[in-house]
Amino acid sequence: MKTKEHCIIRYTDLNFDYIGIPKNGSSSFKTSVWLEQKIISESDINWDIDWYKKYKKYLTYISPAQNKLPTVIHFRDPVKRLISTFKDITQGKKQNIVVNGIASNGIKNLDYFVDLINDMSEEDRNVHLRSQSWFVKHIDDFKNCILFTTENFEQGLNKVNQTLNLTLQLYRFNTTDNITTPAINQQTISKIEQYYATDFDLWENSKR
Repeated sequence: MKTKEHCIIRYTDLNFDYIGIPKNGSSSFKTSVWLEQKIISESDINWDIDWYKKYKKYLTYISPAQNKLPTVIHFRDPVKRLISTFKDITQGKKQNIVVNGIASNGIKNLDYFVDLINDMSEEDRNVHLRSQSWFVKHIDDFKNCILFTTENFEQGLNKVNQTLNLTLQLYRFNTTDNITTPAINQQTISKIEQYYATDFDLWENSKR
């Protein structure tokens, strides 16, 4: 498995690691760090044209075994994360992703989408479809981690700034804001709660 798939980034100059779990707002966090590092300026930011792709060369990915520095992680409400992923794959910028052999135009509804994912092993899934717990399974405890939720991003950045003596600014962007959110029934919510029970625990614990 490629090191990059674990989504662990080493910011050597700022002395911390970051686990950028897909669909949790990692592009927003990376943008805040690039501004801190003065790699970009505010005038460089243009989300409509995927401007940030040319700056990915400044990211240094490390393996789980190398993840030793203080580590920033933010977890997201698993229901909101699944809905965001569904929107991105069926109507957004991730329509090239195939889910359990089914192309994006064959994914008929959210409930079907959740079942398709659950029928796959974590390793066989695209990184955007893996559980949040998969990305942190190498961590025995979170004593060396700075945790917050995607829903409280600004408070989380303040926590990072205070802990690491940084001055990260808030830059939030959601690639699926302009896509209609599908209706979700209790049956689908129950499936997500069952399939992603550990993710719910991580999300709840990161609120503290």
